[in-house]
Amino acid sequence: MIKRNFILTIALLLYSLIAYSQSTLILRATTIGYHPFYDANRLLYNENKIDENANFIIEPGIIFGIEKYIKGNSLSLQLLTGMYSDAAAMQAGFTGLSFRKMLYHKYKHHLSASVGAALLYRKDWRNFSEYKAIEAFNLNGKWENKFSVTSELNYNFYLTKKIDIELSIMYGHQYQTFTSTVGTRFWINSRVKETDCDCNKHFNQGRFRRIIQRLLH
Repeated sequence: MIKRNFILTIALLLYSLIAYSQSTLILRATTIGYHPFYDANRLLYNENKIDENANFIIEPGIIFGIEKYIKGNSLSLQLLTGMYSDAAAMQAGFTGLSFRKMLYHKYKHHLSASVGAALLYRKDWRNFSEYKAIEAFNLNGKWENKFSVTSELNYNFYLTKKIDIELSIMYGHQYQTFTSTVGTRFWINSRVKETDCDCNKHFNQGRFRRIIQRLLH
């Protein structure tokens, strides 16, 4: 199942890349998952837990995506797919769509939020003898899956004209989990990428003005 979803998502990414120019490619690495809510299966969170109560867990993984701007540089549609090791150190993943809205933009600093939906899938936790079945997931062969509402808060720093550094907090891409990620965003076409000023241009104008003033005085 995870292979089929991954192949489908990659196909959609390639189609979007060819069809639309005002887009970005997204690559993120998942790092730590925060589990603040009650979970009857918290006893399974032993292998990669950071604290004694298993609220913070190392959950390594990778996320691919493409973002298509649909309204200037303020609103975009993004398609994401990810594979990671979940709280029980089992193979898991997601594929989802979301709308991303700019909240703040000042020169190289960009803050945005997104909301959407995703299909979550993970290896069947019923393989654990301590597992307590919950109604949230549906069993499909050796995998469990469910649909989830998702949200994100993203901070981007414009490193170059084509590349951003991206820090994100994601929720809902794993069951009742806040996931921290670090990654990059590559602009296929930076025509919609705007900053409040062209600092190189302003710097050069200021330096030229100072030279003229010195000559005149």
